[in-house]
Amino acid sequence: MDTQQASTLSTPTPDTITPDASTPPAAPTPSNTTSNGGTSTANAGTDTNGAGAPTRRWLNENVTPALLEGMKLLAKEKPSDPLKVLGQFLIDKSNESK
Repeated sequence: MDTQQASTLSTPTPDTITPDASTPPAAPTPSNTTSNGGTSTANAGTDTNGAGAPTRRWLNENVTPALLEGMKLLAKEKPSDPLKVLGQFLIDKSNESK
């Protein structure tokens, strides 16, 4: 093969590969799978039927702040048992709010 012909060849990338009929469809990923096992076609962060909005709002108000604070602690301290440390942090945080 001469150098001119070699320079026109390129390695296929995922965006240039077209699946043929024998290629099975991609498995659902956590980002496109719904809680009932179906695949979501909605854009990320958009709930088409609005049913998740109250739950998301409740989680954002009551859980997310403490969870983020605990995760910052983990990132700073890097404990050998991060789940135990996070769990104890959340228990302590819960006791503070009582």
